[in-house]
Amino acid sequence: MTPKLISPEALNDNFDNVKSGAWSLIDVRDVLEYRKSHIPMAALMPSGHTEKMSRQIELNDVVVLYCKAGVRSGKEAQNLSNMGHNNVYSLKGGIDNWTASGYPLESWL
Repeated sequence: MTPKLISPEALNDNFDNVKSGAWSLIDVRDVLEYRKSHIPMAALMPSGHTEKMSRQIELNDVVVLYCKAGVRSGKEAQNLSNMGHNNVYSLKGGIDNWTASGYPLESWL
């Protein structure tokens, strides 16, 4: 089964949900990638930690995962869906597509 995708435009249109905490935005890249640049309000949970992530979110929470281009986040989204999470999305094209669409990034370097 293919993970559900969300476009950068749809994420941006719903960013108030991220800001309010109604949606979780999770970066599944590694720490160095995250520190270099990430989408504002994103939490870091590197790929490979699906079980830990699953314990930290409710089954019906809306969760948007992203990575560089969508491969890692797609796998993690599928894993969470397989664990019973109903509203998990992978950002289509990852942070690369978010940036190409003209949306802002933050950096911790």
